[in-house]
Amino acid sequence: MIPKTPQQTLQKYFGYSNFRPGQEDIINAILSGKDTLAILPTGGGKSICFQIPGLMLSGTTLVISPLISLMKDQVDALIKKNIAATFINSSLKNKEVKNRLTNLAQQKYKFVYIAPERLQTIQFIKVCQQIKIPFIAIDEAHCISMWGHDFRPEYTQINQFVNQLTTQPAIAAFTATATQRVRKDIVTSLKLDRPQIFLNSFKRDNLSFHVTNCSDNFSQELALFIILKKHQGQAGIIYTTTQKKAEYLAELIKHYWGSNFPINAYHAGLEADLRAVIQDRFLDNQLQIITATNAFGMGVDKANVKWVIHYQVSGNLENYYQEAGRAGRDRQPADCYLLFNPADIEIQKIFINKSHPENDDPLRIHQLSQLQQMITYAKSRVCRQQFILKYFDEKGEICEQCDICKHTQLKPNTADQQYYQFLSQTRQLIPGQVFTPKLIQLLSIHRPETKNEFLKIPGIGAGWIEKWYSQVSKILEKRNKINPES
Repeated sequence: MIPKTPQQTLQKYFGYSNFRPGQEDIINAILSGKDTLAILPTGGGKSICFQIPGLMLSGTTLVISPLISLMKDQVDALIKKNIAATFINSSLKNKEVKNRLTNLAQQKYKFVYIAPERLQTIQFIKVCQQIKIPFIAIDEAHCISMWGHDFRPEYTQINQFVNQLTTQPAIAAFTATATQRVRKDIVTSLKLDRPQIFLNSFKRDNLSFHVTNCSDNFSQELALFIILKKHQGQAGIIYTTTQKKAEYLAELIKHYWGSNFPINAYHAGLEADLRAVIQDRFLDNQLQIITATNAFGMGVDKANVKWVIHYQVSGNLENYYQEAGRAGRDRQPADCYLLFNPADIEIQKIFINKSHPENDDPLRIHQLSQLQQMITYAKSRVCRQQFILKYFDEKGEICEQCDICKHTQLKPNTADQQYYQFLSQTRQLIPGQVFTPKLIQLLSIHRPETKNEFLKIPGIGAGWIEKWYSQVSKILEKRNKINPES
């Protein structure tokens, strides 16, 4: 039976009996041909809102997204449902791009996911002028505003592409995070015609937010491993600011726990084929943890992510909340952690200075202001959820589950704490060194016993090991009662 209503389409292709709050109204607005702006929190079911209209309308629906990982994830899911879909982005070789454009010209696809840059290519424009495109969905629409996070100039050219089509498609813009200023920019830039605007609550009742203030690299790594011990056996994502840090943490965790924590780094510096393999393994639960850069993001729809750690501070609250929202998409309780080391603020400032070197650049001033909001959030003593909701111009009650509401702090257990104190004293003997090996002894399942084993640890040099053994062996003789256990 061919489904005739959104409800029937939902049941046939997705197996759900009912829509989540707000979804059906958005879908009906799109099906009636109205331009639409929908702000739904991460996990709120945005993809359903544009996939169901795309299935019901005649022709090919274009989905514009900046996230390569999201494209692959959603296209794979559609294909599994026997829905003709593909993506065209920079991960493909030229020959494959031409092949998919040929198929698009023959309207063999129901959905085509594309990066915004593709809209500016003459070949793509010509193909789209020849086919029926009833609907264009714009995901991550906040990228259209210079006042939003992850601004991408190519997004501002979307309306120019639409104007070159032979018929006017319905336009729907979606985002998980947008302030009033950004919402206005989206409507203006896309030239949405009397749009229907849907604004769901930003609140995620199932998420618990925690901030741990870390004074240095050691306390940051200590906090990381306490969290990992707590969530052993659960899927999670660790966000970092740089590719180097993502790789470092992945190697460090592998060394500590080996196969007990299957993990891989995932960022834009990896080859496209390798990224695809890592993503598939994460979705298939072969990998438990992904370390990913903030800049590249993770557009992966994985329901059973139980925790997200921001190992380094984000540049703004929009990025942070969207990425934290990768946890708990199954609506089950999940935890979101921020390890706040003031030194990481300087990394964000370097990014801002590099992008906007002029002191009076309005974007520079704005981004520094956004960074300050993130710092204020980390240092705040008010309910975490309430702070975030206020940022998005929404009032909310205290959540009663964040670290502030529950008066909880991340602390080592007694055995860990004893050894932490011992190692803190040891650290003073060799100032300025990052004592990675002490975390091995503190928290790993098997403690290295020889210098050669220590030398296998990422970031450890032979000269440092000599100093370590020279000093620590003396203290161990005096403190033989200390017996660290993982």
